[in-house]
Amino acid sequence: VSAGPGGLKGDTCYAAAFNGGAIDINGLPLSTNAGEKSSISFWMHWNGTNSVMPLGFRLHDLWFSSGHFGFNSAGGDIYGISSAGLANGWHHIAAVFTNGSVGDNTLYLDGVKQTLTLRRGSIRNNNAYVNPHLRLGGWWANNGYRFRGNLDDVKVYSGEVSEAQVLEDMLSNGCLIAEWRMDEASWDGTMNEVGDNTSNGYHGTSFN
Repeated sequence: VSAGPGGLKGDTCYAAAFNGGAIDINGLPLSTNAGEKSSISFWMHWNGTNSVMPLGFRLHDLWFSSGHFGFNSAGGDIYGISSAGLANGWHHIAAVFTNGSVGDNTLYLDGVKQTLTLRRGSIRNNNAYVNPHLRLGGWWANNGYRFRGNLDDVKVYSGEVSEAQVLEDMLSNGCLIAEWRMDEASWDGTMNEVGDNTSNGYHGTSFN
């Protein structure tokens, strides 16, 4: 879909519209060692649907549920913030995932580091690990929690991005592994049709 300027977001040409489908990315060379960090930044336009996940790894993801938004570790938990004001507008999200320690995760909203609290459920740190498999628009553990809205300019970094990097989109501290600009006109399930715009070739395949 067209993704012209809106709120803090400039003109990014096109974005991916999610209405029950998802995109799988495989083979990401992210560290799964305890204590290691990985980061994801992206633009998001959520339509307000309850209990959806914009993206996540196997059991470590981002979840909207019952007025909350933040990190989930498959314990019915959200370590994060209120979702008030996030629906029906573009917002920039940067999430730092810490293997084995949800409490050490970091979330930026529109360039501002957020104060996170456990808003529901029980954290399961044994589940809180990134994975070479990333799902955009849902949960990797099953076919539920499908995101409704738009995602754009998704970037994955090894290591932790700083606040300055989030604000300026700089790549100096944390190697950019992959970037999906969502600029294709449409997808039909063809292998590798969702193009990685880096030279690393981590292309995605859509499915319903």
